[in-house]
Amino acid sequence: PPRSTLFPYTTLFRSDTLKKNPRSWMAHTNLGRLLTQQDNFIAAEMHYQAALQINPAEEDIHYNYGNLLTRMGRLDEAIAQYQQALLLAPHKPDIYNNLGAVLLKQHRTDEAIVQFRQAIQGSPSQALIHYNLGNALAAEQKIDEALAEYQQALKLDPSSELIRKRLRALGVPEN
Repeated sequence: PPRSTLFPYTTLFRSDTLKKNPRSWMAHTNLGRLLTQQDNFIAAEMHYQAALQINPAEEDIHYNYGNLLTRMGRLDEAIAQYQQALLLAPHKPDIYNNLGAVLLKQHRTDEAIVQFRQAIQGSPSQALIHYNLGNALAAEQKIDEALAEYQQALKLDPSSELIRKRLRALGVPEN
């Protein structure tokens, strides 16, 4: 939902659910997500930490906390959260994709490529994952492989201007 519509939900979680059940890891996690969307990172982190104290075995908490830490620029901590999420749920492509994106930001391209390939195995029809793998391959100067990934991404999302722009940057003419 748009940020302007988040306030009532935030209030509901704070005043109702958490008052009635302060040990609701799901309420803490949902509130953490909403607060992250509102760029209230400090409060969001407090709720993710509370959720992890209640239920450290829930991959969704680790994944969302990793997303928050990524937005905060705390990449090493984000990697640790994504890795923990993968230990708990090794079948979720979005976790591999986000871990790969953080590794790529840290210029750990070989590791990022591994994560993106794992994500594609679990979800071959997500254009964003192919695009991200293309970026990692391009960073490694594996241009032919990168082009193949960008073209696959464009096939999956033909309206993406981002993918078209990247292909143009590599000198690929538009059809």
